[in-house]
Amino acid sequence: MIPIQKRFFKPGKESRMLSILDGIHARARISQQELGNKAALSGAMVNKYVKTLHQGGLITLTPVNGKSFSYGLTQEGESQRRAMLGQFCAEIVQVYSALKESIREKLTGLLDQGLTQVALFGAAETCEVVLAALEDTPFRVVAIIDNDPSKHGQAFHGHRVVSPSLLPTIPCQAVIISSFGRQDEIYGQLTAPAAARNLQIVRL
Repeated sequence: MIPIQKRFFKPGKESRMLSILDGIHARARISQQELGNKAALSGAMVNKYVKTLHQGGLITLTPVNGKSFSYGLTQEGESQRRAMLGQFCAEIVQVYSALKESIREKLTGLLDQGLTQVALFGAAETCEVVLAALEDTPFRVVAIIDNDPSKHGQAFHGHRVVSPSLLPTIPCQAVIISSFGRQDEIYGQLTAPAAARNLQIVRL
C-alpha cells in the first residue's frame, strides 16, 4: 500500500492499522522502524498498535532472538487486511472521481465560450489527472507545455511535451495550468504571451 501523508489527507487509526498489516503481509521480518515509517508512527506507537493487533488475534509474534520478532498475519488478520484495503481503494477512487469532476466544473466557462482547443502547462502527475478529466469531453488537448528542457520532445500519455517558447505556434484557444503547486508562477509567465494571442488562461 502506498502511504498517503499529506496535510489534507492525514492518516487515522484505521489507515495506520492497515499500513502495519500490509507491511507484515509484504515481509514477515520487517522491522518496527520500517512499520513506523509506513504508518507515520513513532516506535512507542508502533509497539502499541502491534500489541493491540496481537491481542485482537490479527497478527502473530515469533521471537527471533532476545530483541526482535518475526511477524505474521493470522487468517482473521489477512481477511481484515483485505477488507480494509478494499475500503481504502474505494475511498481513493471516490477522491479521484471528485477531483476530476471539480476540474471539469472549473472548465465550464471555456465550453460556454466555445473554446475547446487547449494546451496544458505542466507535464507531471497532476497533468495526468487533468488529462483523465478531459476524456469524453468536447475538449481537445493540442499540446503539453513544460519548463523542464529534459522533458521537451518526450511523450507524455500520447502527447509530445514542448517548450513554452513554442506557445505562439500552438493552435490552442486556452492554456490550462495543470501544475497544481505552481499556479501563480506559471500564470505570471503566461500573461504576456497569452495576451498577445488573446488566449484564456485557466488556473485549477
